[in-house]
Amino acid sequence: MTYIPPELTTRTHSPNEALPEFALVFAQPGTAEILFAAVASMGNLTPLAGGVDDCTRALASGTCRLVFLDFSLSQIGKSTSLAKQLASTRPDLALVAVGNSAVADSVLSALRAGVRDFIDLGSAQLEASSIVQKALASGHVQVTAASQVVRGKLLVVLGARAGVGTSCAAINLALLAQRAHGVDGKTLLLDFGIPVADASLYLGQKKEFDLLQAINSLNRIDETFIASAFARHSSGFGLLPMPSQAERMREIAYSDALSLLDLMRGFFPLQIADLGGCSDPDFVAAMVRNADEVLLVSDPSVGAIVSARNLVQALAERGAIIKKIKLLLSKHEAALALTVVDVAKRLGIQPLVELPQCHVPMLQAINQGRALGEIAPADAYTQALAAVWQHLGWLPDVIPVSSRFDQGLVKGLRRLIQRSS
Repeated sequence: MTYIPPELTTRTHSPNEALPEFALVFAQPGTAEILFAAVASMGNLTPLAGGVDDCTRALASGTCRLVFLDFSLSQIGKSTSLAKQLASTRPDLALVAVGNSAVADSVLSALRAGVRDFIDLGSAQLEASSIVQKALASGHVQVTAASQVVRGKLLVVLGARAGVGTSCAAINLALLAQRAHGVDGKTLLLDFGIPVADASLYLGQKKEFDLLQAINSLNRIDETFIASAFARHSSGFGLLPMPSQAERMREIAYSDALSLLDLMRGFFPLQIADLGGCSDPDFVAAMVRNADEVLLVSDPSVGAIVSARNLVQALAERGAIIKKIKLLLSKHEAALALTVVDVAKRLGIQPLVELPQCHVPMLQAINQGRALGEIAPADAYTQALAAVWQHLGWLPDVIPVSSRFDQGLVKGLRRLIQRSS
């Protein structure tokens, strides 16, 4: 084991005292002193020097219980590499990041490395004790996200204006996804559309836990916290809305929201973000850039199509990849003689599917606080969304698509995508 020269006294206890062993790696000047003052009464802190391989070898034995990794900007690369190595060599170790929470890259890098506990060095004495206790209690939970074979996906569902059916599409996609994953599967519906919390309202959900509260609880989030704080639909998928008060929405930073969604990838195989009517193009563009797939919902009206075109242009100006956006043409009726291919050409995006007009059954479902897929699983609208999932290929092949759609709609989707690619 390689040690930093002992200018700092890291032990204040007798070796016979049964205190846990802590290690600090890649510490910037001053970090060890701040951290020691905060955790000296909780364990024996040993700073380690050397590279990633040196620290991996030093931590190979079972004496150390918790490792502090410095995620200051200059140390992000080494701390990320070590966290990933320890996820496979010492999954029993608790990992805690230290750094400046005002630097978004530090927090986000720690989350991506699977380190879910973060001590802000500016307030270490106030926060360190509870964070260390939580980390020791949860053991190897901190590295779960980094060690997962499959990283959760993010599907963004856009709508340029309210009323085109974005929330209804997102709700029913979430229902189908949760059912496909089975009882052990997890889907999170991010209710970020305007009007605020419409999707939650449609499903009869009134729980108050929202995005801002989740961001402020980043250091506390684990399986137990999610189970108790997040609202749940009866099928099992979770819901996370925006704050209902406009003044609280101004407190949300894009970097914080993206950090949270990145963390949620370690807990949920799938997140579906409803961004219908969202008026902040910068936030929408940030979500699109981080999404695995993007669907744009528009109805066949002139106003909706023009609004959708303006949204696509705004996203292109902000660096979003327009080619990956696919169109869901809602409220479709054959009598209009306007197809998903026609509208997609005007928008400059890929056509995907036509969602048939179903105003009455959709309204009946909403008035009952349920998704259409719950009360009418064989409805043409539900079947069209099931075919969307088959096209994306993310879910187990257990979604009940009727034979007439299985042979027609799914093959039609493939032909549309091939022609527009």
